[in-house]
Amino acid sequence: MPESFEMDEPETINGTLNVTLAGLTDTNLGLLMWYFINGIAGTIIAGSGILGNITAAVVLLLPAMRNSTSMLLVVMAVYDIIFLVLFALLQTLPLVFTANNVCVDYLPVRVFLFKYFYFVVHICHNGTIYMTMLVTLERSLVVLLPLQAKLLCTQTRACIASLLVLVWSVIYSIPRCLEFVQETNISMKLTEYSVTKSSFGKSYFYNVVYLVYLNSMFHFIIPVGVIIILNVAMMQRLCTRGRRTITMVSSRGDSQIRLTVMIIVLTAIFCVCRLLAVLELILYPTEPSSSIGVEQFQITCSLTCNVVVAVAETSPLLNSATNFIVYSIFGRKFRRSLYSLCCFWSCCRKYLWPQSFLPSSNVQSDQLRTMHS
Repeated sequence: MPESFEMDEPETINGTLNVTLAGLTDTNLGLLMWYFINGIAGTIIAGSGILGNITAAVVLLLPAMRNSTSMLLVVMAVYDIIFLVLFALLQTLPLVFTANNVCVDYLPVRVFLFKYFYFVVHICHNGTIYMTMLVTLERSLVVLLPLQAKLLCTQTRACIASLLVLVWSVIYSIPRCLEFVQETNISMKLTEYSVTKSSFGKSYFYNVVYLVYLNSMFHFIIPVGVIIILNVAMMQRLCTRGRRTITMVSSRGDSQIRLTVMIIVLTAIFCVCRLLAVLELILYPTEPSSSIGVEQFQITCSLTCNVVVAVAETSPLLNSATNFIVYSIFGRKFRRSLYSLCCFWSCCRKYLWPQSFLPSSNVQSDQLRTMHS
């Protein structure tokens, strides 16, 4: 969904996946891979990523953590949270529900969500890409131009840059609004709503120029190229300082180095996930189809192709869900702030919890006497 592979109508997916689980054949084995990789694993990754990004955003908003880099990371966490929630509701959970024939009533809800929030998914996906590039640019200014960075890297400028990323993400995702149209099927007993490809969604411009060429340029070549160049420059600067930096650096300088290493690791994971996503663009069939979805793609794609594309579809989830792990491993200040926040919550819970649920000292002493008697 984030790149070129589009979700089909829930009824089509439902019937296909039920056959896949009932009897394994060469034809539907690829769909089974989709169920486990994008359905089961994708749902687990999305759920853990939502919790991790919420925790990371709360910690980064603490006064002790607040700076221009933290502001950018908070905005990126917001994009990731919305992206993970909507991706799970629109793609991973429907795969699990339909394959196991549970929560059938959710399918009409998915049609509604697909119509009004499919556009938002791609806004958040595009926002995550360029916020990652913006974080790398901000960190490279601190490392390569430390004097100028004190004037340029402020929280106000970080907010302005984040707003520009939002505007760009909305503009770039406008074609996604025109990809699908809602159809109403009125029968004797009920009215059914479905989402199908529009004439624009079937056009050569959208399926080839926009999905393949423009996405390759703006979702991979430009952001990954800029990030690699800046990361190499930062690593060279850190390496040239050598042991002199290690022995003479102050505690603040050591914190800046740790933050830089954390950003490099974060962007390295991003580049790997983007590389997997580009494989989907290479394997994507460029002929416009009225029903470009799981069933149609599986027929024109081999088992290996299905596995690669399923992994490529899941890679944006993995990229959005790993931020909290990277912060916890490489951010000493982040770990201290998280520990302080947990201690504060524990103390508040202790003093605000109703006394009727806590054993009094008299009850405890009576219990001790009973045990020793």
